[in-house]
Amino acid sequence: MLSFNLPSCIEKLAYVSKQVLGDEVYGLSKREAGNAFICSVKTLLEDMELPISLEQWNVPGRELDEFAEYIFKDRQHVYGLPRLNPRKLTLENMKELMHHMHEGTLLAILKCSL
Repeated sequence: MLSFNLPSCIEKLAYVSKQVLGDEVYGLSKREAGNAFICSVKTLLEDMELPISLEQWNVPGRELDEFAEYIFKDRQHVYGLPRLNPRKLTLENMKELMHHMHEGTLLAILKCSL
């Protein structure tokens, strides 16, 4: 979700990155600093040998579109997502997010080099 929300909260993720990573992000743009923080979270999950995809949690991929539609149409207001999530959800980006989460490719689009 961090990668998904980055475009809507660059300032906040850059701030957190500077607090957590300090000198490692000195001189980086806010977007680059946000990416660095997300990469550090990914590295932490990998170091702890925790799953980074829904597939690794044995979530079947065959119903991802229906689940995304269910969240978008029936649950996002119950969970307060329009108020709590920085990025506006659409049915299209919700489906895309679910597929990326299942495949573990959401974090793969980042260039993690720190």
